Amino acid sequence: MTLMNSNKWLRNLTQTTASDETLVCFPHAGGNASFYKGLATHLSSRLQVLAIQYPGHETRLNEPFITNLELLIEQITDVLAQLDEQHFMLFGHSMGAIVAYEVAIRLDKTKKINQLFLSAQPAPHKQRKTRLLQTEEELWQELIRLSSNTSSLLDRSVFKDIFFPALQNDYRLIYEYKNYCPMITSIPITALIAEDDPETTLEEVIAWQELTSGSFSIHSFKGNHFYLIDHLLEIVALIKQRLI
Repeated sequence: MTLMNSNKWLRNLTQTTASDETLVCFPHAGGNASFYKGLATHLSSRLQVLAIQYPGHETRLNEPFITNLELLIEQITDVLAQLDEQHFMLFGHSMGAIVAYEVAIRLDKTKKINQLFLSAQPAPHKQRKTRLLQTEEELWQELIRLSSNTSSLLDRSVFKDIFFPALQNDYRLIYEYKNYCPMITSIPITALIAEDDPETTLEEVIAWQELTSGSFSIHSFKGNHFYLIDHLLEIVALIKQRLI
């Protein structure tokens, strides 16, 4: 990577640039680049794995949040467009799937996007009309709802001081996202869904097929919204199958 200011946006989780293809990972709402460390560990021998670090998250805690999703998408696209790498695959989970799709549409004008992995998120034109959750209690209960392990893994005071502000901002971003007529791309799409995820239905995820003229496949896993943690090796195998 040659772009100097890309370091704050991108974490090279494999610490290598000796690869013909690069996987760029996009975190979920409130999520951080380090969420993809496990994925990178198992892929480091095959490709470079970069993870997006949103402003106000993890290593960028002291930076202000971006409060407009379009601006966030544009800035990420600009960073990736200026890299030396020419071939990319993008992987987005939950909110990250929307960001990955929108970045791919724009980035495909200057780079070759070989695959889009879109996890745990309805297609843009199938987004649900839900109530905006913004209070600490609402978002804490939302975490518990989406992951049965949250209450035991995360201290409430830590959540309030560190995770709550980022989650609050990201929930507003995805709530305000509207794309009723999304662009159709030729980029192949691989959609991923968990059987017990309350945030998606099979119909909502299959709708991603309508947005590509390229190949499409859908893969279902046991588990809830954060099924990736328990099915890491299966997802690694799926990504390896898509390598050029």
